Amino acid sequence: MANQGPDNNGYSFFITAYDMQHFDGKRVVFGRGALHREPGDGRHKIQIPHCGEMVMKEISSLEQSMRQALMKNRPAARWKTSSAR
Repeated sequence: MANQGPDNNGYSFFITAYDMQHFDGKRVVFGRGALHREPGDGRHKIQIPHCGEMVMKEISSLEQSMRQALMKNRPAARWKTSSAR
């Protein structure tokens, strides 16, 4: 977690796999690295609700609306062809 300045409640979390020298002296770092994984029994599925993950239905809808917006704003691109003579 990194605060965004004094007297501020803004913060960010960073999960890194390597040393981040550009954070030195600027962020508070806590935690420790592990060189191996502890085996688990796999009985509990970890769920993070409302994490910003998009389901395929949302992606398809977003792609369709993006295509429509592109075609609306650039109709000439739809009909542009190259002719070889």
